[in-house]
Amino acid sequence: DGRALAPLVRNLSTVRSRVDVVAALGALGDVRATESLCETLLSDPYVHVRTQAVTALAQIGGAPAQVCLAKALRTEREEAVRAALRRVQ
Repeated sequence: DGRALAPLVRNLSTVRSRVDVVAALGALGDVRATESLCETLLSDPYVHVRTQAVTALAQIGGAPAQVCLAKALRTEREEAVRAALRRVQ
């Protein structure tokens, strides 16, 4: 349901279960979540959240998501996240 997008994005950085919020945003498939998911991928301190952001961005697709995924592949140091990035390229 598209009505879920705004509250999910608004609370993405504050909820404990960010990985679940990221997964829900990916499942919605709404391109309006791309920017927030990209920020999460590039800056979240937790590997499992960043890994889920890779999956979510791949589910949403589109040029902005691909640009973000490519940037993350150049900058990410954690092997688990890098492996997820390679899987979706």
